[in-house]
Amino acid sequence: MRQISSWASLAPANQVGSMFGISASSVRSYDQAVLERDTPPPNLDGNRVLLVDEKSVRKQHNYVTMVLNADTGELLHMQEGKKGESLAVFLRSLSEDQKRSIQAVVMDRGGAYKRAVEQNLSNAAIVFDCFHLVMNVNQAVDETRRIEWNKASKEDKKFIKGGRFLLLTNASNLAEKKQPKLQELMPAANQSLSTAYLLKEQFQSVYH
Repeated sequence: MRQISSWASLAPANQVGSMFGISASSVRSYDQAVLERDTPPPNLDGNRVLLVDEKSVRKQHNYVTMVLNADTGELLHMQEGKKGESLAVFLRSLSEDQKRSIQAVVMDRGGAYKRAVEQNLSNAAIVFDCFHLVMNVNQAVDETRRIEWNKASKEDKKFIKGGRFLLLTNASNLAEKKQPKLQELMPAANQSLSTAYLLKEQFQSVYH
């Protein structure tokens, strides 16, 4: 089982199963048994900053909430289920001393994680991570693009419709040959879309 588990960290379960003449499900079962036996319990004492996010698992888009120690990268908690409750279960399991050591929790802008932290870690700062903030800004720009396309004249629609990539790509990352197309798009874009693009670029400057 240990040999199979070591291979499972290097190759897909179906390939490992073929090597040993067993099914992929048996490979996963052996690997889980070894990991459960050998992996020490997480260190919940003295954690300063927590990273919280969700990860999609399986084809049905089920999600697990993951909590990591920001300083060491150690996985402290992982549980399926609704975002807020999955995190709250972990936070409620902490002792008062363990809670007091946590200074900040980093998360996306979804309200479920925020409420769980506010209810269980009243002294911890809530920090929205930069990746999700950039994603939210880009979503706002794209939503503005769709709104303005619906209102645009027939002539301007063709510029706006094909401008999604140009608008969402950072100006510093835009290939030189694409720059003229961006310059063509800006006159066709009305004030709302131009403002959204400039705000996005300004936010990128703050982000970096």
